[in-house]
Amino acid sequence: MKTFDINRFWQMLKWNILTDEMSVMKKAIIGVVAFLIIQAFFCFNLFDLTASRGFGSTLVGMNLCFASGGLFTLFYVSGMLGNARTKEQRNILLMMPASNLEKYASRFLYCVILLPLLLLACLYVATGIRMLLELILGHKDIYFGMSGIPMITNQFNNAQFIDNLWTISVFVLGGVLFKKNPFLWTWVSIVAISIALGLVVALIAISTMGNGPLQMSVNDNHWAFKAVLAALTVFNFWYSYRLFCRLQLVTRKWFNL
Repeated sequence: MKTFDINRFWQMLKWNILTDEMSVMKKAIIGVVAFLIIQAFFCFNLFDLTASRGFGSTLVGMNLCFASGGLFTLFYVSGMLGNARTKEQRNILLMMPASNLEKYASRFLYCVILLPLLLLACLYVATGIRMLLELILGHKDIYFGMSGIPMITNQFNNAQFIDNLWTISVFVLGGVLFKKNPFLWTWVSIVAISIALGLVVALIAISTMGNGPLQMSVNDNHWAFKAVLAALTVFNFWYSYRLFCRLQLVTRKWFNL
């Protein structure tokens, strides 16, 4: 069998979409309704629907939508093995006539790219419905409120691109590593590692106080820091693929090992 065949890849992608725990249509409906409720709460006066709450309130509601969308994006990214949680599901996945690379790449495309794009489409639809309702109710000042989209896309055109990619790689790795509640346990792991690193830095600072104040500047070593972060990002993706290839029918209670 070839390592990668485009036809098998597309078949695996279709299989991932059709066998997901929740259908794409249901995800889309829930996304639109959730974003619409958030926007309606901040854009409409519950005691007088014909009165607009203004640009500031609309902006707060849209920012909350962006934040919620970011969290749901990480939740979807952590679902790399969402269709292989049970023994029966893993058996079906392992028996699929495709290579590990095709299985991993198709799942990666679905969780990391397609589902976040679906969330973005839901946000646009919900915003359009909210603006239509404001127009019907006679609001004078109707704000689109999607000015945050260029700010988000600009993050992928500058140095923050590595930061965002690293975050995604961590949740991809967590989605493959943790068997139950990967989104939650990935967050717990990030917090625990951050606390441990903070304690190490604090201990180093305390131990060097006798030699004068410790001066640390991230800006002075900006590109070195980004290089290390890029290397960790590549490692996370590589190791998640290696764990995916080692997936067995019978795994540990908490980990896919």
